[in-house]
Amino acid sequence: MITTWTIYDHPRDAPLGYVLRAWHGAEPHPLSSGSADLELLRDTLPPGLVCLGRWPGDDPAILEVWI
Repeated sequence: MITTWTIYDHPRDAPLGYVLRAWHGAEPHPLSSGSADLELLRDTLPPGLVCLGRWPGDDPAILEVWI
């Protein structure tokens, strides 16, 4: 199963900052972290990932997806 990492920009359940969540396929993984500093959050991503950006149909809170 492929794990993707999604960074959210002030989602409804964490409106004061950015949130990083792991996904296994379409299932959320309990791993998540949050920060008011986007760069600090990006620094916690596993090494070697590639940013896919976001797709037009994504939830507006999705900032970028990493795989």
